Amino acid sequence: MSAFGIGGTNVHVVVEEAPSIPRPESEVDRTHLLVISARSGSALEQACGNLAEHISRHPQERLGDIAHTLQVGRRAFSHRATLLCRDSDEAAAALAAGKIRISHSRRKDPPVVFMFPGQGTQYSEMGRGLYDQEPEFRRHFDACAELLKPLLHADLREVLYPRGDHCDKGAAERQILATVIAQPALFAVEYATARLWMDWGVQPAAMVGHSIGEFVAATLAGVMSLADALSVVAERGRLMQSLPGGAMLAVRLPAGDMEALIAPPLAIAAVNSPALRVVAGPHDAIDELAERLGVRGVMARRLHTSHAFHSPMMDPIVESLADYLRAVTLSAPRLPYVSTVTGDWTDDAHATSPESWARQAREPVRFAAAMASLPADRWPVLLEVGPGNALATLALQARRGSDSLVLGSLPDAARPVPDRDFMLDSLGQLWIDGVSPSWRSLHGGAVARVPLPSYPFQRRRHWIDPPSRTDSTILPSRAVATSQAATAAPETHSVVPQDPMPAIGAKVAAIFEDLSGESLADMPAAASFLEMGFDSLFLNQVAQRIQAEFQVKIAFRQLLGDCSTIPLIGRFPCGAITFCKTGVSGGIAA
Repeated sequence: MSAFGIGGTNVHVVVEEAPSIPRPESEVDRTHLLVISARSGSALEQACGNLAEHISRHPQERLGDIAHTLQVGRRAFSHRATLLCRDSDEAAAALAAGKIRISHSRRKDPPVVFMFPGQGTQYSEMGRGLYDQEPEFRRHFDACAELLKPLLHADLREVLYPRGDHCDKGAAERQILATVIAQPALFAVEYATARLWMDWGVQPAAMVGHSIGEFVAATLAGVMSLADALSVVAERGRLMQSLPGGAMLAVRLPAGDMEALIAPPLAIAAVNSPALRVVAGPHDAIDELAERLGVRGVMARRLHTSHAFHSPMMDPIVESLADYLRAVTLSAPRLPYVSTVTGDWTDDAHATSPESWARQAREPVRFAAAMASLPADRWPVLLEVGPGNALATLALQARRGSDSLVLGSLPDAARPVPDRDFMLDSLGQLWIDGVSPSWRSLHGGAVARVPLPSYPFQRRRHWIDPPSRTDSTILPSRAVATSQAATAAPETHSVVPQDPMPAIGAKVAAIFEDLSGESLADMPAAASFLEMGFDSLFLNQVAQRIQAEFQVKIAFRQLLGDCSTIPLIGRFPCGAITFCKTGVSGGIAA
């Protein structure tokens, strides 16, 4: 407010300025998602080049403002490109070099299915990057942690996200493997991740949950309140923890062969795909089965579980769990989801039955049947909402050959990718596939719109020229036809077709086809083995075959990293490959 005099009278003027836009504390190490689109491929290429030049010429502009302007200030056309970057220099270099994801949008607002994984995928600090950087995730995770405090007699935040230089990370890893902690922790992370996706504008049209993940789906569908769901999950984990320990073994074997190998006390605990089953039972029986399978050359892997879930070893707790559930209010689902107990869409009777929810801990998980209930033509986009890619890999196996988009939300324990980067990358792929995010929620309002290059119109001349008078116009019609035929006759050359795939790559492809029983002819050359739907158990089997045939040392982890595609393997002369042996992890159970 200021004052000045007019004719001896003081006049007070109130000057109101526009409020300044709040800025985040720092953009250092914060990744941004740039989205560019155009009506044609050539226009998209020019738009990327124009943006690269603009960023180079205006280094003072905040990358967050540029990303925000591209997201909310531009119409989305069918030819699309995305780029994850941390600073302007990185963005300009990547755009100029064409190091961006480019695709043609195939759909408009396709329905998205949320998939929630089960026990065995958890690890210490899963989702910590989102907890530290995304207020929406943190808000929902904190709500779960507060509700779980009196139930677990512990603060889940201190267990899952230990802080301080003197924290015992080994102890934290051991705690997260215990069922009594693992199941509530998975629920909280998956629920908070789902809420973050929904805040970003990615709404589920349907859901499916693998064992404990089904409780997250039911909560989002309104079958249980959040408080009731957490109390049931905590009680379920406590009851399971009280049982004698057991083991679970993932086995790659067709149904008939598998059933001939097992007998009580072993049981099929999960049918995850036509050739991938999980067997559960006492430790000694599982050890004996693993030894027999090894003799036969059948690939098998122990899962990170403390008990034999979804097997007869769960029978003692079923009635106690049903009694607990009878005190819980169960409602009809307001959002459709597929049950992995029945392998079909959940109806009101099943959703509101305490006995059905209690039996869920005992009955085998029918994930393969659940995938069959989600046909690719009606449900083209599947999004795993939780740690790792276990369900995404199974879904890719079920949908091999379709144009489905299958994505994850968080990395697994073995991939050192920042949580937020991983989720932003999936958001970019969803946008490329036609999903319309809520871009304003992505930034939380701490951005401004800035001037950027306009649309690069591809100017084309449409004037119709008059026909030119040539000698051919006065030739007889037969002469014209002869002249045209002579002109049109192409000059032929003998061309010897060249096979672009090196000999080693072709042999490796043959190994994949022999072991999987499926042709790779229709697979893109750049597709990774995970994108093809091959799980770690299968890749372990491939690694053993490669070692035997090429006499080289290669671990399946290398097939997820430096040699994750057929061409990458084929570029190396077989005598020069030497890889370190690494351990095996992963899998889902309860």
